[in-house]
Amino acid sequence: MKSFRRGLLTLGVLTVVASVPSTVSAQEGDSAWSFFGDARVRAEFNDSAANPDRHRQRLRFRFGGNFKVADNVTVGTRMRTESGDQNNPHWDIGNNFDNMDVSLDRMFVDYSPTWADVRMKMGKFGHGFKTNPVYGELVWDGDVQPEGIAVSGSSGDFDWILGQYAITENGGLTSEDSWMTVGQVNTSMNDLNFSVGYYFYGDPDAAGTEAYSGTDAGNWGILNPIVSWKKDGLTVSGEYIENMRADDALDATGWALGVSNGSSSDAGGKFYAQYQLVEAGAVFTSFAQDDFPGGRDDWKGLMGGWKRQLSDKVGLNVWALAHEQESINDETDYRFRIDFNIKF
Repeated sequence: MKSFRRGLLTLGVLTVVASVPSTVSAQEGDSAWSFFGDARVRAEFNDSAANPDRHRQRLRFRFGGNFKVADNVTVGTRMRTESGDQNNPHWDIGNNFDNMDVSLDRMFVDYSPTWADVRMKMGKFGHGFKTNPVYGELVWDGDVQPEGIAVSGSSGDFDWILGQYAITENGGLTSEDSWMTVGQVNTSMNDLNFSVGYYFYGDPDAAGTEAYSGTDAGNWGILNPIVSWKKDGLTVSGEYIENMRADDALDATGWALGVSNGSSSDAGGKFYAQYQLVEAGAVFTSFAQDDFPGGRDDWKGLMGGWKRQLSDKVGLNVWALAHEQESINDETDYRFRIDFNIKF
């Protein structure tokens, strides 16, 4: 199985290399490069029952570019501010005026073969699953960029994506490699959207992969169906989570129900709210959200906020959370954020 997975990655890379012409002429009137970026200024206030209150200012910067090698081949890359945690690209103000750390969080080849109606990404890239439209990071944090290969396409009324991700490669040592296989199928019917995803983790604890102090569920095979209904400016969403390979002693399930109304581009902005519950062992905590204080599983809470575009380039997001971890105490933690997001 290990040699097959490595062969699959190698085959994908060789396919792209073979498809790139030996000479690429400059595009007429257009640059082969395209660039994008954004910045964030955040004020965050935390009222914690188990720890001292914490109030901080945070900064985030991201800048990337795509280079069109050929009509069907693009090389992409992106840099971002760095905290030392893959889930967190924010730099906290107040560390003796230290300079910000910056790193590459994406570098990949994007290939659309002429012989099939599919798209392939290889390298380090964004996780391409469709998510809960109200809040979609319970299972996979959007700041975590996987590494490996992903293939996506359409079949009739269904869109699909399959990925083989390399978590740790142990260089021929006695410990096994850690890897995961992921897949999702999506379809729409009138105003309804359906998605079913599955995350299979192959021996992720072999090299101590789950560094975050979450629940050890034994094994992970996470089923994640999502349904949403959109009509005009109103969206209602539901999400279910179940780790089907967890130890029998754990419930290892979760769910979320959310609603949003309006548009951030309208004068009244967009309001949103979601209640969610994630039991111990339901998510692989190294890659799950870090927006909520405390652990990334074994909690329940209500979050909501308001978004408004102040101009074409500047947006405001006001966000609040009330959150409980019954395994620690029966008191509620609170988090409040004000974000200014700038695109360029």
